[in-house]
Amino acid sequence: MNKRLIFFLIGLVLSFVILNIGQWIKSSQNALEKYFYAQISQPFQQIVKIEIPKKPNLDLQVKSAIAVKINKNNNEKRVLYQKFSGKKLAIASLTKLMTAIIVLENLENYSSSLSQELLNSMLIESNNEAAQDLAEIIGKTEFVNLMNKKAEILGLEKTSFTNSTGLETEESGDLINYSTAKDLVKLTQYILKKYPIIFEISSLQNKPLRKSDGTSYLAINTDELLGEIPNIFGGKTGWEDKAGGCMLLVLKDKQENNYLINVILGASSPTTRFEEMEKLVNWINIQ
Repeated sequence: MNKRLIFFLIGLVLSFVILNIGQWIKSSQNALEKYFYAQISQPFQQIVKIEIPKKPNLDLQVKSAIAVKINKNNNEKRVLYQKFSGKKLAIASLTKLMTAIIVLENLENYSSSLSQELLNSMLIESNNEAAQDLAEIIGKTEFVNLMNKKAEILGLEKTSFTNSTGLETEESGDLINYSTAKDLVKLTQYILKKYPIIFEISSLQNKPLRKSDGTSYLAINTDELLGEIPNIFGGKTGWEDKAGGCMLLVLKDKQENNYLINVILGASSPTTRFEEMEKLVNWINIQ
């Protein structure tokens, strides 16, 4: 055999062997690197894989609800929870929040002791007679007109009033005073900005008041969550057959100076409105 051919074949074989040895070394090196990386990174992977518990699902037994956080300047809000928040529903005595606004904006003689007593009674114990008496100072028809005009100015597009109390009548099968959870958040923002005194009054657990005949009594707040939930800044309760249990509750975060506005509409009973509101607040507080 020609020497050159022999040397060529030997070189070819050696090249093949060297090439395969290189690939084997490289493959072994990659395998070793993966092994050592796995050993080193395993503790870190175990740390990273620690799962943070998720918030449980919340299904409130109400027709509508919303929870909104607003900043101290009342110009930035974040929705934390909502359920059919744009649904138009009867609002019962939550009506009295608008009644209070109209009183403060339109009654020049609000400073009289009688007007103050009526406003306190209406907001603390949800006294319907007090709401009616306040409306009569202006005139019931004019008072309701002012309520609806104010709703329009505030952009409460699905809100309408027919009286100052929220009481339902047997005259019509339609909704009486109605609104939405979203609209009630807007109304609450206006109160916080312009008339926080409304919530200051409504957050009193009780207050000595005088009746028109001069006799004194202790007015007890209709909000059973006062003293049970911390940082309550104010709110309002409501109950009627068509409306069901309604509640608006404002909490204040003293550290961040933010407000949390909570609204539920259409609970099945007066007791349920408190239970469902407490569930909502507790759920929001889960980190």
